[in-house]
Amino acid sequence: MPKLTDTYVTKLPAAETGTKKFWDSEIKGFVLFVGKRSKTWYFQKDVGGQTKRILIGVIPSFQLWLHVRRRLVSRLICREALANKSR
Repeated sequence: MPKLTDTYVTKLPAAETGTKKFWDSEIKGFVLFVGKRSKTWYFQKDVGGQTKRILIGVIPSFQLWLHVRRRLVSRLICREALANKSR
């Protein structure tokens, strides 16, 4: 698993068929889906045996810097941890 940097992501070619998934090495659940026409950021986690995904954004229309995306995912993880703690 590579660290997903802006340079790394920019150089990824489009998938010829289907969708390829690239997982970040630093933040568990931070994933980039690369398809034929777009690259899509998600936060993904298994909950109760089911995969749950939160859409972060699509490249090229989603042009937040990577450090902002990482901060957003970190906040989602913290918020989920707090919600689980209060149950």
